[in-house]
Amino acid sequence: MPRITHPSRAFKKPDPKDPNKTFTTKKPSKLVARKFKAPKPIKPVLVVAKDALKIAFIGRSNVGKSSLINYLLGEKIAKTSKHPGKTREHSLYKYSNAISFVDMPGYGYAIIRKERRDQWDKDLLRLFFEDEYLAHVCVLIDLSIPPIQIDQDFVAWLLDHNIPYTVIFTKIDKTKQSDKSKTRSTWDEYLVSLRHPYSLATFEVSALKQKGGGEIKAYLNKMKKVSS
Repeated sequence: MPRITHPSRAFKKPDPKDPNKTFTTKKPSKLVARKFKAPKPIKPVLVVAKDALKIAFIGRSNVGKSSLINYLLGEKIAKTSKHPGKTREHSLYKYSNAISFVDMPGYGYAIIRKERRDQWDKDLLRLFFEDEYLAHVCVLIDLSIPPIQIDQDFVAWLLDHNIPYTVIFTKIDKTKQSDKSKTRSTWDEYLVSLRHPYSLATFEVSALKQKGGGEIKAYLNKMKKVSS
């Protein structure tokens, strides 16, 4: 580890025996250690998983996307954090030979720089409209808080653009049963009002308590492999 030593610095101090005189002393040298890290390799924004369909996981920042992916994969591979905006790239994870998961950056986090948010928007549109392997979108919604407009707008946008999706309600362990039931009822009414041309699948999950993952995996496993 490289070490940088500061030179000794002389300073004057009053002589206790004679205030009019001073004598010179030296501070001991300080040894400062500095770590030098190699730059991280630049990753491609989207990695093409050949012959495997993609299932995208998206939702507001800190809704639990990475935690859910780790739960479904059975290992802690996706980065998680208590701080919103931790996921800053589209990350691809192998679920099976036929399916890959795409962990997408969360939307609705205003502190992230505008340039970064604009790039995310472009990548999102590329994935939704240009990626032939995208088969489904899982929209994660925090059931521990009342419905938020940005979540409602996003599912309506997916429907308007004919992008098939499933709603996964997260953090079911973070709220009282009465509050959870009320929030879920409000969401159910809203989703019904959108008049989906297909039967919309919805799930409730707790990555922390390891509940609800089996039903989600059974549903995803039924999806057909993309034809080449």
